[in-house]
Amino acid sequence: MPIDYVAGRPFYGEYAWAYDLIISRNHRQECAFIEQVLTGLGIGRDAAILDAGCGTGSYCVELTQRGFRVTGIDRSSQLLMFARKKAAAAGLEIPFVDGDILSLEVDRQYDAVMCRGVLNDLVEERDRIQVFRSFTAILRLGGALILDVRDWEKTVKTKKAKPLFHKEVDVDGDILEFTSKSKLDLTNRFLRVHEKHKYRDDISLYDFIMKCWTKEELVRNMNAAGFGDIELFDSYTPKSVPNKTDRIVATGVLMAFISA
Repeated sequence: MPIDYVAGRPFYGEYAWAYDLIISRNHRQECAFIEQVLTGLGIGRDAAILDAGCGTGSYCVELTQRGFRVTGIDRSSQLLMFARKKAAAAGLEIPFVDGDILSLEVDRQYDAVMCRGVLNDLVEERDRIQVFRSFTAILRLGGALILDVRDWEKTVKTKKAKPLFHKEVDVDGDILEFTSKSKLDLTNRFLRVHEKHKYRDDISLYDFIMKCWTKEELVRNMNAAGFGDIELFDSYTPKSVPNKTDRIVATGVLMAFISA
């Protein structure tokens, strides 16, 4: 059975309110890249996009403001609550759905799917194959997939050099402390992660596993689900702009529907 990180991980539950304070990503820059990719594929504004694993909804809000019709889906009801508040504060009506990206139960209606970081939480081989078939099930032929995952080889280098991440944030005069310590499991290509949240008198500890990706596995699984014209980037910037990270950003086009 797949591990249910949503059930226990504080980031997705009791500390969902702190997610944006601790995790820093330039969603405006990344959405500009996403729009550029979609435009290059002939997918213009007003296209229907699914944000698979939308979290607190920052990308949904930004892309909606750019003129796309975005739906967000996530398994964390707490993260979705903050996503809805964020959309309301921006004066936007964005559908947010509580659901599982491994079994998307909607008709084929989307022009594009984006999925950021979520696929690292899939550690079972069958799930890492199934998720791409799940995406094809809700994409139109010619639709686009844009995702990012951790690159295993680069992650080994970065985590060997710096296994500990620590951040402190002032929240209404009290300090929120977050610590994440990663241990490499070279045999299974796992990151064994120990997370600690500390705020006021509360301390939450959580251990879980991520499984990073290789470029070969990612391309193979995308191809097997019917995706072609695959391009790989180091980050959400054009290949002509060097920006080395420990991520793989992948784009692809649904070329064929593959029977299970």
